[in-house]
Amino acid sequence: MANKRFHGEGTVSFNPKRNNYEARFSYLDPKTGKTKRKSFSALTAREAVSRGKQWKKEVENGLLPNFEKITLWEWLKFWLDNYAKNKVREKTFAKYESCLRCYIKPSLGNMQIRKLTGVQVQHVLNELLEKGGKGEIGISTSTINATRKYLRAALDQAQKDGVVKKNVVEGTVALKNVKSEINILTFEQSNELIRVSKNFKLEYGQVPFIFIVLALETGMRFGELIGLKWDCVDLENGLIYVKRTINTSKPSLNFQDTKTAKSRRQISLMESTIRALKIYRAWQNAHKEKLGDKYHENDLVITNIFGNVLHPSNFTRRIFKPLLKKVGISESFRAHDLRHTHASQLLMSGVNPKIVQERMGHATVAMTLNTYSHLLPNLQGEAIKSLEKTINFHVKKSNEKECEIGEIQQ
Repeated sequence: MANKRFHGEGTVSFNPKRNNYEARFSYLDPKTGKTKRKSFSALTAREAVSRGKQWKKEVENGLLPNFEKITLWEWLKFWLDNYAKNKVREKTFAKYESCLRCYIKPSLGNMQIRKLTGVQVQHVLNELLEKGGKGEIGISTSTINATRKYLRAALDQAQKDGVVKKNVVEGTVALKNVKSEINILTFEQSNELIRVSKNFKLEYGQVPFIFIVLALETGMRFGELIGLKWDCVDLENGLIYVKRTINTSKPSLNFQDTKTAKSRRQISLMESTIRALKIYRAWQNAHKEKLGDKYHENDLVITNIFGNVLHPSNFTRRIFKPLLKKVGISESFRAHDLRHTHASQLLMSGVNPKIVQERMGHATVAMTLNTYSHLLPNLQGEAIKSLEKTINFHVKKSNEKECEIGEIQQ
């Protein structure tokens, strides 16, 4: 059958080998500016033309051509490399990539992006909460909601670029955020951890001791601790200046500026912390002399035995977990929980939440109070006790029917 125009829209021909009709349409490639042609097959000429006309209409409305078969994961990779990578910090980008790869790719990655539905996305989010990403329970609602957020951002860009007509994630619902319980140490456990760390694993010298002391007595983040240099420690005035951190998401362990302006802060030190740092510095200087050329001078406060950055996984496996076991603390307790312990103990000691916020480097006081809201009932009880002592308002019971109300003491 010869080629012919079908009602003035595209060219239609019969393919005897496939026993179907092909309708070919011309379009302007937005990338090259050149005219190209695209074919659509069907059992009837009318159906082939109908498919072609629908496609052409979508292209004219902004949908990019040649994206019908692109999979969701292909687009997510493109979005990560070309949009997200240059917009966020390296550690944040690693979280984007990890969440999308671990939680979205296995279930939806091979789907054509234009066939993806909101129902499918919602089903995967709900399933993650029940089964986890790898058949294991334990993914928090905050992580799942973060994954939804990243997927929504990627598909929002796809819509802007004409890859899809709409962002199907917009119609999905975020999961109810169930706040996980924060692990903190008691004052007794904190003191015992510091005591045992002084002479723990002698091959690491005083490194375990100073790490525990600084974590518990300053509340610094792990990356901030292992990135701390002596040029940011003012022992004379009892201050630590938090200016840099270590990106712990990659093996390279790169130095970088703190995450936010609020994270860049100064922390006042207790006298006990100052004494510990002076003792530790004397040990570190003696250790340098002992190793000689084997020691790499980086001006770091906390290092491995050769003066290099202390690798998080090595610290956790070789020092922190064995230390917890010796003290009798659950191995589920993380190094980051030392930071939570510091903030919690400050609040329990009656320190103003604004001061706690500044020490922790939180963006707002509200963030501090929300993070440690589990302490508020106890703090409220202590506040009432203090109030009673201050105004001395009391009721003296005289009998079952009458009671004598005391005066407010001025």
